[in-house]
Amino acid sequence: MFNYGRLRNNVRLQDATFQQLVSDYQQVVLQAQVDVENAIVAYLKSQEQQVFYETAAQASRESVDLSFTQYIGGEIEFNTVITTLVSNLNQQDILVVAQGAVATSLVQVYLSLGGGWQINDGLMPLELLPEETIEDMLRRTHYWDKLLD
Repeated sequence: MFNYGRLRNNVRLQDATFQQLVSDYQQVVLQAQVDVENAIVAYLKSQEQQVFYETAAQASRESVDLSFTQYIGGEIEFNTVITTLVSNLNQQDILVVAQGAVATSLVQVYLSLGGGWQINDGLMPLELLPEETIEDMLRRTHYWDKLLD
């Protein structure tokens, strides 16, 4: 009776806090969806680019072969052969970068879906569990007795 509306105001405060937490959660979920979609699009686009760069690299290799043949036949100068070799090297570099982009974007897809990297140094899965977790598991139920002993 003499709390002067403190209870009602406390309920309003808790409701506002809850609404803020719901809004934050929705924002995190939307951002996660954006990250996943961006990673998938980057992966698909990098695969498409890789196909084009593979075609360009193959054409560059063929131009090197053709220039060697023409040089041996005396049709062109050696400078042209060097130019085609440099161009082929540049195309091969671009192809390797594109292949790296495919791998990188695939890792980004994996990470955006909630995956992660963990090095376990050859340990068994049970050896990765902390002792306190094992004790809690054994205390809660006896289903783990044979597995964890």
